[in-house]
Amino acid sequence: MIDFKTVIKAVGTGPKGNRNLSKDEVEFAMKSIMNRELSDAQIGAFLQGWRLSGESHEELKYAYEYVISRIKYSDINENSIFCGYAYDGKIRNPYLLVLASKYLKDIKISLSIDDLVPAKNGVTTKMIPKEALTNTILNDRSDFLNKVSTLAPIRRELIVRTAFNTIEKLFNPSKSKYGVVGFTHGAYKEFYTSLRVSAGFDRLVVVKGGDEGSPDISKSCKLFILDEEKDFDIVLDIKDFGIESISTRESKTKEEIISLMTNNNIDEKLIKLNASLLLIASKKYDDIKEAYNSL
Repeated sequence: MIDFKTVIKAVGTGPKGNRNLSKDEVEFAMKSIMNRELSDAQIGAFLQGWRLSGESHEELKYAYEYVISRIKYSDINENSIFCGYAYDGKIRNPYLLVLASKYLKDIKISLSIDDLVPAKNGVTTKMIPKEALTNTILNDRSDFLNKVSTLAPIRRELIVRTAFNTIEKLFNPSKSKYGVVGFTHGAYKEFYTSLRVSAGFDRLVVVKGGDEGSPDISKSCKLFILDEEKDFDIVLDIKDFGIESISTRESKTKEEIISLMTNNNIDEKLIKLNASLLLIASKKYDDIKEAYNSL
């Protein structure tokens, strides 16, 4: 019989007592959290303990698969590209793939929007001004996965990231056949590889070294193309396209980022390069230079 004491002891008793959770234990924890069968304090204790003990990729996959089984699908558009942005927003640059979507002709991008969660206090996808949205499907998480959306106040009190930050970037409410997601460091390429089929993607592009860990291209980076037929990599040097990096460690205000999205103050060549990424993701091209030259 699994109970809360079992799972909290597995993640919250220190190096000698901690152990990986079984699939049943992960599903019990996710069910108990989402149904609010635990107090806020218990939810916070479990999420913090699990993060500090170091969630394994296998545990995260169990959590992901349980949570997405609870998604309420309504605005389904398989011929779209899901952009897996984090829900803590951006603090240095605008959403470049959103700006690039104007170059798309017969396909749209799909975004998930919701209230801010830790760890950054950035501009979320929910804050993107309407005039900056072109060929874009918006999916409100409070509609398609309300039981995760309502955890935001607890997560804000915790301040730091939790397991949800890792798995929620690939919730795919439109059932898009194509997706893009980013990461900065760690073995997340292998983790996202393990999720491609569960997430429903025929092709998923994982961007290592994108802007703020997002799939946006603001500097040279590496693309891992995870495809139903054959995986391959692209090493991308933006100087090959005559583009200078806009990557920075300095934060901008929310007003500055929103202004950049509405006033077209970004190098158009960089926007086109991000559009090329979308063309790669949607299987229209496998070569980034060919994709870029087609625009």
